Amino acid sequence: MTTPEKTLLIVIRSPPHTTLDSYEGTRVAAGLIEHTVRMLYTGDGVYAATKDSDHTLTGQFLSDLPDLGVEFYADAGSMRARGLVESDMLPMVKIAQDTKLRELIMEADASLSF
Repeated sequence: MTTPEKTLLIVIRSPPHTTLDSYEGTRVAAGLIEHTVRMLYTGDGVYAATKDSDHTLTGQFLSDLPDLGVEFYADAGSMRARGLVESDMLPMVKIAQDTKLRELIMEADASLSF
């Protein structure tokens, strides 16, 4: 008997240069591909989704996950507060305004915060 597919939201809140949280969250996303997985970068976590961030640990995951159906979002308010714009972000990252943020949270069966 198989379990039904779930919608999972992985929230990256920690900056990539002080913890391994962004790596761990990305690694977890790779292990959950039998489900609908969405990643949300918010707070200082938006730095992990920038082109200029060090992607030594996460690079392979970030290049493979979009092909596996994982969706990536960055919190527009967090970006704005940190002076980031859409062109600063990795190409697969969509910018999520307040309405989309609520939708992501409400649609998730479970969320994991890193």
